[in-house]
Amino acid sequence: MTTNVGQRIALLAIGIGALAFLVSSGALQSGYAAGGEPKTWLRVDNDGDGDDSDILVGDAVTAYLLTTYNGPGIVTFRGFHAPDCSNGGGIPCETVVDNDGATAPTYAGDIPGACDPCFEYKVTFSPNTFVFGDDHIDATITNGDTVIGGNANGFTEHSFSVIPESPIGIAALVMSAFAALGGFMFLRSRKSLSLPNNL
Repeated sequence: MTTNVGQRIALLAIGIGALAFLVSSGALQSGYAAGGEPKTWLRVDNDGDGDDSDILVGDAVTAYLLTTYNGPGIVTFRGFHAPDCSNGGGIPCETVVDNDGATAPTYAGDIPGACDPCFEYKVTFSPNTFVFGDDHIDATITNGDTVIGGNANGFTEHSFSVIPESPIGIAALVMSAFAALGGFMFLRSRKSLSLPNNL
């Protein structure tokens, strides 16, 4: 009789351990539909290539909120610049709302594997919203007064002069070097023409 009780306790412990493992690994969660919190990722791009490292001052910046949520609601995107926007500390430089609802992802970069099923909310900020330096965007999904989820992403806007690895930056550096050399050669030739030849 004690062996039977011991076996039952062992099986119960194994069952509880397996259930705890499945819950902690996410195997029993499938996003918002299973009652868990929706997963969200915020990506930023300026030219449709999925790369946020080439954003230049004056580019229109597009924010993509990738999520497992496909329910009712709107997404509010807020853009900030460090240390502060021109309207004051803590106030976003621009706020853009996506009222269109979730769509299939159009983001060109890598979509996280955990975003399954994956949906997208997308807005584009005005070209002059962000300035040179550290910027960030946050996005929040709401349904009425209920916050469903959200995320944030920081990025850096570059000026033309700090991107020498781009083809335009390399060409500018090479041309400036040739211009300096040409100017030196020109001034040297003019100086040698004005010197007397009696040595």
